[in-house]
Amino acid sequence: MEENMQEGHESAFNEIISPYYPDIKKYCKSIASNYWETEDLFQDSLLKIYLAWKKKPDREITKKLLYTIIKNTWIDQKRKKCLSTEPLEEGIIQDEARYNEGYEIREVLEELAEYLSIKQFVIILLTEAFDFTAKETAALIKDSESNVYTTLHRTKKKLKRYLHLQVNLPQEKFRKKADQMIDPSLFENFLNGFRTKNPKLIYESYLSMNGLGMEIRKVRSVGKSICFNVTDPDGNVLMICT
Repeated sequence: MEENMQEGHESAFNEIISPYYPDIKKYCKSIASNYWETEDLFQDSLLKIYLAWKKKPDREITKKLLYTIIKNTWIDQKRKKCLSTEPLEEGIIQDEARYNEGYEIREVLEELAEYLSIKQFVIILLTEAFDFTAKETAALIKDSESNVYTTLHRTKKKLKRYLHLQVNLPQEKFRKKADQMIDPSLFENFLNGFRTKNPKLIYESYLSMNGLGMEIRKVRSVGKSICFNVTDPDGNVLMICT
């Protein structure tokens, strides 16, 4: 979360939860035994708070609700340690293998969209889903290549932590299917995000298209043009280019 508030624009979730950030951190510190347990509890709790908010966005966020989630997360962590002697790092490595073999990164990314900063989201979208190089990504978002690598590393850690928690979380799909005509301006907004090197526009237009059940995949780059295949909910494929 600290990284989220320092990198890129705030997401909807961050805007709602950031006023409670000091209280969450303080409560985690009060029940954990040491610094590392506090950090693990903090990160796991934020993910569970996010998933609870994602499921019911209209639910009122209160300290009581947050503390209940944190306490339950702490109990879950202790229970896991009692049931298994497997080191956490080993578990994360196994989750990484499962991540590479059994998960579509774009599905995980979309489920955690509001949990990541816009910069984190766009960097992982470009490099992992659209196969941009770090150099190409840096040029597109007007950042340094080293910062792209750093952000990519941090964001992947967040995705792996989510997958680690998924073992005991119900699987839910948040994507909605379209039941109406798709506005062609969505395509234009998406392409304009690349033309104008605007990460926020890429973020918003990609999620809008995905929310209508469209799947976007990069096809190829031709000179300065980038082409994408867009598949609508009925399976129709359209190629769009910048």
